[in-house]
Order: sequence, then structure tokens, then C-alpha cells
Amino acid sequence: MALHMALKNSVKTSNFFLKLHSSNVKILQSASICICSHLENSHRTDIVRTNRSVYPRTYPVTLVQSDGSTTTIRYAEPRKIIKLPLDLEKVSATVKEERLRLRRPKQKLIIQEDVDVDFNVEDYEDLWKK
Repeated sequence: MALHMALKNSVKTSNFFLKLHSSNVKILQSASICICSHLENSHRTDIVRTNRSVYPRTYPVTLVQSDGSTTTIRYAEPRKIIKLPLDLEKVSATVKEERLRLRRPKQKLIIQEDVDVDFNVEDYEDLWKK
């Protein structure tokens, strides 16, 4: 009898909460238990406040994607533009070969100079004679 009354009271309670907060109440039908979730609106400080110990300064930056489209994002460092790399899987074979060729290290040219020593002291004697 007590169980029947408890279930009856819980159903009344759940119907009451359904009328008040129909979108914010979850009812477990099998146990007839009412669980009320809190209202989430602009008046709650938990939603508005960012839970961080450090609030980083962010700067508006233009992000250029590989297809050429641009968006404005917030970035930690003050930059004007950030360009994303080209996706080599989506481009043609010639563009891919050119990009890969530019990435390879360039070969250093070794220049050997042939130095011929043709120093003649007599050509400069007039500089130290008085």
C-alpha cells in the first residue's frame, strides 16, 4: 500500500514538474522518478564565464585556406595573415611535382678559383722609393 501511494505521489509530482518545465524535466518512466535539470539561460554565470585561470589575449587574423577562401579567426599571436599549406593529394600531377621539387634541398655549386700568382716586386718599387 505504501509503495502504491509513493508511486502515485511521484506521478503527481512528475506531472506537476512537466507542466512547469516540460522541456527541462527528464522522467524515468520505469521508476517514476523525477529528475529536474537546471535552466540554462543567459542569467546563469556558469555558461557565460570561461573557466580558465589565464585569459589569453587573442587577435583577429585572416586565415587563407588551400583553396583560396578566407576566414577571420582569433589567434594568440598578432599576425595579419596565416596561409594553410596546399594539399598535394588534391592538385594535378604537374603542380605536385613542382611543389616537391621546390621542397628538395638545393645543390650547392662549388666554385674553384684559379689563382695565378704573378707578383713582381719591381712593379711596386716606385711606391717605397723616396
